[in-house]
Amino acid sequence: MRHPALLLSSGLVGIVMCAACSETPAPPPVVAPPTTTMILSHAEAGTLSVLDTALRDVVGTITLGARIGQIVLSADAERAFVSVPDAIAIVNVSARRVIRTLSMPGEHSGLIQAGEVLYVIQNTQNRGTISALDLNTGAVTGTRTIDDLAGEPAITADGRQIFVPHSFYTGKVTALDAPGLRVRKVMTFEDGVSRLDFGPDGRHLYVPNGSTGSGRVTVVDPSTHRNVHDIDLPEEPTDVAIHPDGIRAYVPLFRAHSIGVIDLVNRTLVRTVPVRDYPSFLALSADGTGLFVLHNGWDVVSVIDTLTLSVDTIPIGIEPDVIASAPRFVVR
Repeated sequence: MRHPALLLSSGLVGIVMCAACSETPAPPPVVAPPTTTMILSHAEAGTLSVLDTALRDVVGTITLGARIGQIVLSADAERAFVSVPDAIAIVNVSARRVIRTLSMPGEHSGLIQAGEVLYVIQNTQNRGTISALDLNTGAVTGTRTIDDLAGEPAITADGRQIFVPHSFYTGKVTALDAPGLRVRKVMTFEDGVSRLDFGPDGRHLYVPNGSTGSGRVTVVDPSTHRNVHDIDLPEEPTDVAIHPDGIRAYVPLFRAHSIGVIDLVNRTLVRTVPVRDYPSFLALSADGTGLFVLHNGWDVVSVIDTLTLSVDTIPIGIEPDVIASAPRFVVR
């Protein structure tokens, strides 16, 4: 006869093991198909420029006729979801036209797509919300309040978790379950949190943060919400882009008028590349060979060859406000 204590112990082990296995393991990430398409917005003009990253030139214009806010591209770059006043415009990129408009009252400060759901960030009276918009029906299926102004979100490759940065100087990021939008964790960084990015394997979230004279990129484990380590920078970065090789990252150093090149293996800034004044936002080509840089107040896009670090410029004609590239993963 087995000892009662052993029976109790083995029963507890069984319960613990069962609880640990209750959550379905995440499926492996689906890598997005290669594309050479990026989208630039011109907010006041109400137009989009279609940029071909292989040709390194603008190859088309799409007119929306309304002030443009945020943009997100589908994984195949065939659809662009564009924030316009009180609505989301769905654009067929190849046909260069709007194919549908969904009502979404208010102004939108961030968008992210997961299959046929578009998550929309809105800000009203110093408080943000995130809403799930069904792209088939146009219905809002869920909304969650963020206790602060909120910015552009990032989503895990399996579509199960969304990270929403708060207003620039709060230093906070809220992690939510998807699609239920339950708050899992509010993470706090020093200050100046800006646009987020995931590495090519989806295992780490990169969070640029900091203030003038003291910046960093904080590497976060999205499953535990814990900081893995910080990579120090000479000043605050305004964005981050992770190279497909997973060993390099790029950050705009706004006041230094340069792009920082980070060695992710050794966790150090190894090079700065001078560019035109006030680099603000970045996007990498799908193959990682070209880094495309927007500049505050300039009507050009800088292009950095990531192998040679040589810099070229693409004249745009109208200052671009947002640059959007296709996501690294197909999020379902």
